[in-house]
Amino acid sequence: MHTLNNVIKVRIKRFNPITDKEPYWQTYEVPRDGVTRLLDIMEYIHTHIDPTLAYRRHYCRDLVCDACFININGTPRMSCMMPLKENTTEITLEPQSGYFLVRDLVVDFLKQEID
Repeated sequence: MHTLNNVIKVRIKRFNPITDKEPYWQTYEVPRDGVTRLLDIMEYIHTHIDPTLAYRRHYCRDLVCDACFININGTPRMSCMMPLKENTTEITLEPQSGYFLVRDLVVDFLKQEID
């Protein structure tokens, strides 16, 4: 059991076009131990809590490929190098807006969303 001080609540907008009619929010609790970047959080969730979470697992970690752009607390950012502040207790993750949603946090950057 994790105490409130060493847990980050991660709220993720989920959607699987094969099984879901509408997007929905899912919240996860991730232990702070060993988590220094946003990518660490997504890897922890995928490995230890929910293997169905879809996200881009690019390992350039050098802000080069741009494939890991998602909305982090409402702001478009690259998740691969996004450091976490020590006092972070909650994070909201959404797919990058303006592009065709493939699943969960994965979009097709070659297809623009049509209103």
